[in-house]
Amino acid sequence: MIPETYKFFFELYAQFILLFLGLVLPIIIALISLLPEATKSLSDKYRSEVKQSEDNLRETTKETSQGLDPIKIEKATNELKIRQDLAKKKVDYLNLRKPILIISSSLIGAMVLLIPLFIDGIPLKYNSLIIIFSLLSLIYGLSSLWFLFKILVEATEVSNRSKKDYETKNIELLTTLADKIGGAELFIKPEEIDIYIDQKILKGDVVVNYSINTKCFLAIAVANHSDKMVKNYELGFRFPKEFLIEETSNISSLYINEKEQIVRFRSEIMQGRERLEDGNLTITPLKDGSFTVRGFFKAENVKPLNRSFTLKIAE
Repeated sequence: MIPETYKFFFELYAQFILLFLGLVLPIIIALISLLPEATKSLSDKYRSEVKQSEDNLRETTKETSQGLDPIKIEKATNELKIRQDLAKKKVDYLNLRKPILIISSSLIGAMVLLIPLFIDGIPLKYNSLIIIFSLLSLIYGLSSLWFLFKILVEATEVSNRSKKDYETKNIELLTTLADKIGGAELFIKPEEIDIYIDQKILKGDVVVNYSINTKCFLAIAVANHSDKMVKNYELGFRFPKEFLIEETSNISSLYINEKEQIVRFRSEIMQGRERLEDGNLTITPLKDGSFTVRGFFKAENVKPLNRSFTLKIAE
């Protein structure tokens, strides 16, 4: 049994656990449940990531047998396995049953382990061991709860993005309508917008060269050559599935299905005669060959712009 002077601290510890078990966990579960369309969209996305990772792992295994650089291949394989495992875990957590079971049992276990500390006759030498196991159970439960919270954040972003996409479609319809009734002077001409990849303007046949299974950093930028301000623009790129794309903080969204990956960058305004750097897009080519990447640009007061470039990947 622990000394009386320490009982107060362990009672606070138990109340801390009860706070997360009885308040924080139910709130997160309830909020996720209020976003059914977003969670379904996320589930489809993660299932596609798992399928894509499996396909890419098979391709990487073939490359190993072809005598390519084993170190680069091993690095790419490890990244694919990490992404695959993370996607599988997210699919499990979106089901909600598994995270509820894991988090509840971990937090309850952490609290139950404290009971021997308040029982007479338990040797003091076991106290440290009991406390360590309780803390480990608490840490595991809180880390799982944090992971579930991050899924809630992602679901909220998906929900907000759906609303944004709906607004964008309405803006595109209004743009078409204004153009037909003679309001073209209100919009910036597409030719006054330039998209840059690695300092190259996307016009004509643009080719960017990289090596297979090597992490590459594509510098992304967009320039407005008109005197008018661009409002709420979206710059996006459609990549084939043969590329591993890192979801960095400068990316507004990354959508993945079994055939392609769509990366989007967003900004509310871009002043006239201004060039904005959207940062680097980190990719790892998993296969050699030539691949077409289709880019697009949309804004409230700019007609849709489409540009493409070629990624030539060498062994």
